[in-house]
Amino acid sequence: MLDNRTADQGSVECGCRVTGLISVEEAQARLRQVLSHLTRVDTVDLTRAPGRVLASDVRADFPSPAFDNAAMDGYAVSLAGLSGQGPFALTVGDRLAAGDGRALSLARGQAIRIFTGAAVPQGTDAVIMQEATARDGGRVIFDHLPTPDQHIRRAGSDMARGDLVLPAGTVLTSRAIAALAATGVSDVAVKPHPRVALLMTGDEVQGAGPGLTPGRIWDVNTPMLRAELASLGVDLMACRQVADRRDDIAAAMADLATQTDLLITTGGVSVGEEDHMHAALAAAGGRPVFQGVAMKPGKPISAGCIGDALWLGLPGNPVSAYVGWQLFGPMSLAALTGAAVPPVQQARLRQSNAIPAQPTPAQATDRREFRPVQRCGYDGDGTLLVTDLGRVRSHALAPLALADGMIDIPAGTTYPGATDRFPFIAFARDDSERI
Repeated sequence: MLDNRTADQGSVECGCRVTGLISVEEAQARLRQVLSHLTRVDTVDLTRAPGRVLASDVRADFPSPAFDNAAMDGYAVSLAGLSGQGPFALTVGDRLAAGDGRALSLARGQAIRIFTGAAVPQGTDAVIMQEATARDGGRVIFDHLPTPDQHIRRAGSDMARGDLVLPAGTVLTSRAIAALAATGVSDVAVKPHPRVALLMTGDEVQGAGPGLTPGRIWDVNTPMLRAELASLGVDLMACRQVADRRDDIAAAMADLATQTDLLITTGGVSVGEEDHMHAALAAAGGRPVFQGVAMKPGKPISAGCIGDALWLGLPGNPVSAYVGWQLFGPMSLAALTGAAVPPVQQARLRQSNAIPAQPTPAQATDRREFRPVQRCGYDGDGTLLVTDLGRVRSHALAPLALADGMIDIPAGTTYPGATDRFPFIAFARDDSERI
């Protein structure tokens, strides 16, 4: 959902200047300026909630634990009448297992055999773990006086009734769902899946098949981006390929924008005679947010607004498209759903791995580089160590396939020093790592 604000003087309608290359941070800020949270809300049960984003705060309707219970197998005891040095001997009066609903009370001089999770009898001050006891017929013997509340989980000690369990914007991982379930929550209000469409351009692009037509290339971007979106909890509304003609592209963009919150295109965002995307955006009734970012690879990446949809224009080269998506795709989806963006980790290149960040000083002056790397351990102070996979080439997919993430190398860097730290942007290795 787009926030169509009144334009400032010298800005486009959505309030964003578009001239010249801008920084990654400025581009992300412009996207956040025009994106606002989806207003639609779904109510789902916890079995359908993994990966969804909470639409509102959730507070505990019931305390957790719901009642005082034993944290160990052992014996429930009262401290009344117990003093001095051990050993101590108490008569074992009854037996309580988890799920036993009887309301028992401890008598003076008595212990009750109890198992983990069972509700402690009234008057219980402590549970003595069975390993610290010995049995002598109907008596239990122990050497040391327990401390108050020893091995007892008191009601509400984890979460009390009315406590904030999770705030709005929380991505519902298995851990978050466990916290909700512990307080009896069965249904939650969540943001809907963002609606996304893919529009691929390029007359030279050919889908996988038995043979490659001369002069054409395999379609990499479609399966690559579909795989990314499959792990991000979106509704993929359409996936189309269109010829490199401005009017065809504009018609497809205008149509898909009415069905989606985010329209992703690949190719056509540079400045060549066959790059029609910016003209097609205008013809589709759209307006730009930015055109070009000072980054390598992916400099031509662009964004705009078409009605209520955000358009993200990725370059056609697959590595450029992937890096551009990593920097601007997930953060756009987070802005739509209100999900929190995790902090960026810092990493350092392995000392033997310090190679030139840029091939020439001229290229090292204006654009920061996002280079694929592999994790290779941690140094003495806990900083992540990574292995450089080589200079970025926008068509070269072999290093990308081996990468765990990418490091953000500042413009002007030539040889990283042994102590230099760089922001590390992790790639998801499988669906379970994506939130």
